[in-house]
Formats: sequence, structure tokens, C-alpha cells
Amino acid sequence: MDSITQGALGALCGEMTLRKQLGWKGFAWGILFGTLPDLDILAYPFLEPMERLSWHRGISHSILLCIIASFFFGWLLAKIHRKKGVTFKQATGFVFITWFTHVLIDCFTTYGTQIYEPFSSHRFALNNMSIIDLSFTLPMLLAVLLALFFRKDSKTRTRIGRAAALWLCLYTTASFMLKHKANQYFEKQFSAR
Repeated sequence: MDSITQGALGALCGEMTLRKQLGWKGFAWGILFGTLPDLDILAYPFLEPMERLSWHRGISHSILLCIIASFFFGWLLAKIHRKKGVTFKQATGFVFITWFTHVLIDCFTTYGTQIYEPFSSHRFALNNMSIIDLSFTLPMLLAVLLALFFRKDSKTRTRIGRAAALWLCLYTTASFMLKHKANQYFEKQFSAR
């Protein structure tokens, strides 16, 4: 998915997990960790054009690195915000959820993601969403921006975050159902011919 979607999803993760302790900083950490896996493109100047294809969405999008990064950055985040009451467990969970949702929505596209790196370079692709999907991104982006206008302990802010998360779940479920229906239709058409 595009960087705006990844950042908005990370912001939503920060909003849902760290808001009560950190306020807008949870949102900001979410944007950072939501886009961090895509910084693998910084290696592009050192790679040949064909190597770039396998490098992007490679090791930085693997389940292994997701777990390792969660513990490292979770420890670091807990250390930075210890006085605000952020625990290692909470920070590690936040980093894992943020990084993993980044990887997961990249798996929804046709390009796929090498989630099994370094053990396998197979790209896992579910092909149920477009790289840029405004119906997925805009409601989430609007929700996280709207949430910033409320105090960090506001019930309205909590409801906005939950509504955005519910929308993403419902939309993703609908995309799988529509893909299944389309596949059935095309299989019937091919069989008939």
C-alpha cells in the first residue's frame, strides 16, 4: 500500500494503544513505525534495478524482522516513555501491531510481500486490494485527524478510533468476499467457454 495509508494505519495503532499515556505522541510514534518497514528503499541507490524488485518488501517486511524489531523498539520506546507509564509489554505490543499491520496490508496487494524472508523469497499476495485504495485510506485518515481535536482521555476520541478500526475490518472482509465472488464468476465463464 502507499505511504499515506501505512502512516495513517500506524497512527491509528498509536491512537488505540498509546494515546492515554502519550496523547498525540502515540499518534506520531504510530506514523513512524507504520512507515519504517518501507525505508528499505533507502538502499535503492546501491542496488541494480532488478535487485530493487526483490529488495523492497523483502526482509524489512518479514515476520522474523517484525518480531525482532518489536522487542528492540518496544524496549527503546518503554525506556523513553517510562515516566509516562508505558511498559515494555505495551510498547512491544504496539510496535508489533503497527509493523505487522503494515506487512499485512502489503500482502493484500497484487505485488505481495516476502513475509518468510530470509528462509524463502516467495511473495505472499492475497490480491484483494489495490495499492492505492481511497475507500480504505480516507475514512481512516479522516478519523485519526479528527481524533486529534479531542483530549487524550475523551470518550469521543475512543469512539472515533474504534469506528475507524471497525471500518477497516469490515472493508477488508468485504474485499475478500467480493474477490471470491469475482473468482467464482470468472471460473464459470471460463468453464462455459
